[in-house]
Amino acid sequence: DDAEFDWVLEHNGIAGVQYCFRMVTGDGVLLNEYTQYPTLTTNSSPVVPTLSTLFDNAKTPSTSPYFKFSTSDPEGENLTYQIQVDNDYAFSSTVIDSDSASNGTQFENLSTPSDKDPFTTGETVEFRPATSLTNGVTYYWRVRAQDPTGSGAWGEWSTIRSFTVD
Repeated sequence: DDAEFDWVLEHNGIAGVQYCFRMVTGDGVLLNEYTQYPTLTTNSSPVVPTLSTLFDNAKTPSTSPYFKFSTSDPEGENLTYQIQVDNDYAFSSTVIDSDSASNGTQFENLSTPSDKDPFTTGETVEFRPATSLTNGVTYYWRVRAQDPTGSGAWGEWSTIRSFTVD
Protein backbone atom coordinates (compact mmCIF):
# COMPACT_ATOMS: atom_id res chain seq x y z
CA ASP A 1 0.00 0.00 0.00
CA ASP A 2 1.51 3.31 -1.10
CA ALA A 3 0.32 6.71 -0.01
CA GLU A 4 1.45 10.29 -0.38
CA PHE A 5 1.27 12.80 2.45
CA ASP A 6 1.94 16.51 2.69
CA TRP A 7 3.39 17.85 5.94
CA VAL A 8 3.42 21.37 7.28
CA LEU A 9 5.82 22.26 10.04
CA GLU A 10 4.58 25.56 11.40
CA HIS A 11 7.03 28.33 12.36
CA ASN A 12 9.82 26.50 10.47
CA GLY A 13 10.58 24.29 13.48
CA ILE A 14 13.78 24.61 15.47
CA ALA A 15 17.08 24.63 13.54
CA GLY A 16 18.97 21.33 13.57
CA VAL A 17 16.14 19.28 15.14
CA GLN A 18 14.86 15.94 13.83
CA TYR A 19 11.08 15.55 13.87
CA CYS A 20 9.28 12.22 13.57
CA PHE A 21 5.73 11.81 12.26
CA ARG A 22 3.36 9.09 13.45
CA MET A 23 0.74 7.99 10.98
CA VAL A 24 -2.51 6.39 12.04
CA THR A 25 -5.64 5.37 10.18
CA GLY A 26 -8.94 7.10 10.76
CA ASP A 27 -9.81 4.57 13.48
CA GLY A 28 -6.48 5.15 15.31
CA VAL A 29 -4.65 2.01 14.11
CA LEU A 30 -0.92 2.55 13.45
CA LEU A 31 0.04 2.23 9.78
CA ASN A 32 3.59 0.92 10.33
CA GLU A 33 6.14 0.14 13.00
CA TYR A 34 7.79 3.21 14.53
CA THR A 35 11.06 2.67 12.62
CA GLN A 36 9.24 3.16 9.34
CA TYR A 37 7.75 6.55 10.12
CA PRO A 38 9.06 9.44 8.05
CA THR A 39 11.42 11.94 9.65
CA LEU A 40 12.35 15.49 8.85
CA THR A 41 15.56 17.14 9.99
CA THR A 42 15.46 20.92 9.95
CA ASN A 43 18.26 23.03 8.54
CA SER A 44 20.98 23.83 11.10
CA SER A 45 22.26 27.31 11.81
CA PRO A 46 25.90 28.17 10.96
CA VAL A 47 28.84 27.09 13.10
CA VAL A 48 30.28 29.59 15.61
CA PRO A 49 32.72 31.86 13.70
CA THR A 50 36.48 31.67 14.16
CA LEU A 51 38.13 35.07 14.64
CA SER A 52 41.50 35.53 12.90
CA THR A 53 42.38 39.22 13.24
CA LEU A 54 42.40 41.25 15.50
CA PHE A 55 43.98 38.98 18.10
CA ASP A 56 42.69 39.00 21.67
CA ASN A 57 44.26 41.82 23.73
CA ALA A 58 45.84 43.28 20.59
CA LYS A 59 47.07 46.86 20.35
CA THR A 60 46.48 48.54 17.02
CA PRO A 61 47.71 51.98 15.92
CA SER A 62 44.80 52.37 13.49
CA THR A 63 41.51 53.99 14.41
CA SER A 64 40.04 52.04 11.47
CA PRO A 65 41.32 48.50 12.04
CA TYR A 66 40.20 45.56 9.95
CA PHE A 67 38.72 42.34 11.30
CA LYS A 68 39.03 38.84 9.75
CA PHE A 69 36.83 35.84 10.48
CA SER A 70 35.28 32.76 8.93
CA THR A 71 32.77 30.02 9.60
CA SER A 72 30.90 27.30 7.80
CA ASP A 73 27.38 26.05 7.45
CA PRO A 74 26.58 22.35 8.10
CA GLU A 75 24.56 22.22 4.86
CA GLY A 76 27.14 24.21 2.86
CA GLU A 77 24.88 27.21 2.37
CA ASN A 78 26.12 30.76 1.83
CA LEU A 79 26.41 33.09 4.81
CA THR A 80 25.57 36.59 5.99
CA TYR A 81 27.71 38.00 8.83
CA GLN A 82 27.05 40.40 11.69
CA ILE A 83 29.86 42.07 13.63
CA GLN A 84 29.57 44.10 16.81
CA VAL A 85 32.23 46.33 18.37
CA ASP A 86 31.76 48.06 21.72
CA ASN A 87 33.77 49.59 24.54
CA ASP A 88 31.60 47.58 26.96
CA TYR A 89 32.12 43.81 27.33
CA ALA A 90 28.34 43.35 27.63
CA PHE A 91 27.73 45.12 24.27
CA SER A 92 25.09 47.32 25.90
CA SER A 93 25.59 50.26 23.49
CA THR A 94 27.44 49.02 20.41
CA VAL A 95 29.79 51.44 18.68
CA ILE A 96 29.56 49.30 15.52
CA ASP A 97 26.72 46.90 14.71
CA SER A 98 26.98 45.97 11.06
CA ASP A 99 25.76 43.08 8.91
CA SER A 100 26.96 42.11 5.46
CA ALA A 101 23.47 42.12 3.92
CA SER A 102 22.90 45.82 4.74
CA ASN A 103 26.51 47.05 4.63
CA GLY A 104 28.04 44.90 1.91
CA THR A 105 30.78 47.35 0.94
CA GLN A 106 32.36 46.99 4.39
CA PHE A 107 32.73 43.19 4.01
CA GLU A 108 35.04 41.40 1.57
CA ASN A 109 35.68 37.73 0.83
CA LEU A 110 39.50 37.53 0.89
CA SER A 111 39.61 34.30 -1.17
CA THR A 112 37.21 35.52 -3.85
CA PRO A 113 36.79 39.33 -3.76
CA SER A 114 33.96 39.18 -6.32
CA ASP A 115 31.94 36.99 -3.91
CA LYS A 116 29.48 39.28 -2.14
CA ASP A 117 26.84 38.70 0.53
CA PRO A 118 25.76 36.02 1.10
CA PHE A 119 29.35 34.72 1.22
CA THR A 120 30.61 31.26 0.30
CA THR A 121 30.73 29.05 3.37
CA GLY A 122 34.17 28.40 4.87
CA GLU A 123 35.99 31.35 3.32
CA THR A 124 37.69 34.16 5.24
CA VAL A 125 35.84 37.48 5.28
CA GLU A 126 37.30 40.87 6.20
CA PHE A 127 35.33 43.72 7.73
CA ARG A 128 36.52 47.34 7.48
CA PRO A 129 34.43 49.74 9.56
CA ALA A 130 33.17 52.99 8.05
CA THR A 131 33.40 54.66 11.48
CA SER A 132 36.71 55.57 13.12
CA LEU A 133 37.30 54.36 16.64
CA THR A 134 38.73 56.47 19.48
CA ASN A 135 42.43 56.40 20.31
CA GLY A 136 43.30 55.12 23.80
CA VAL A 137 40.09 53.08 24.20
CA THR A 138 39.77 49.31 24.70
CA TYR A 139 37.08 47.70 22.56
CA TYR A 140 35.47 44.27 22.40
CA TRP A 141 34.32 42.52 19.23
CA ARG A 142 32.32 39.46 18.21
CA VAL A 143 30.81 37.95 15.06
CA ARG A 144 27.93 35.62 14.18
CA ALA A 145 26.58 34.20 10.93
CA GLN A 146 23.24 33.42 9.33
CA ASP A 147 22.36 31.20 6.37
CA PRO A 148 19.61 33.33 4.80
CA THR A 149 18.57 30.70 2.24
CA GLY A 150 18.59 27.85 4.79
CA SER A 151 17.28 27.98 8.34
CA GLY A 152 17.43 31.78 8.39
CA ALA A 153 18.51 31.47 12.01
CA TRP A 154 21.52 33.31 13.36
CA GLY A 155 24.24 31.07 14.75
CA GLU A 156 25.87 31.63 18.12
CA TRP A 157 28.17 34.59 18.72
CA SER A 158 31.89 33.97 18.51
CA THR A 159 34.07 34.27 21.56
CA ILE A 160 34.61 37.89 22.53
CA ARG A 161 38.00 39.45 21.84
CA SER A 162 39.39 42.75 23.04
CA PHE A 163 41.76 45.24 21.44
CA THR A 164 43.04 48.70 22.24
CA VAL A 165 43.49 51.53 19.78
CA ASP A 166 46.89 52.90 20.73
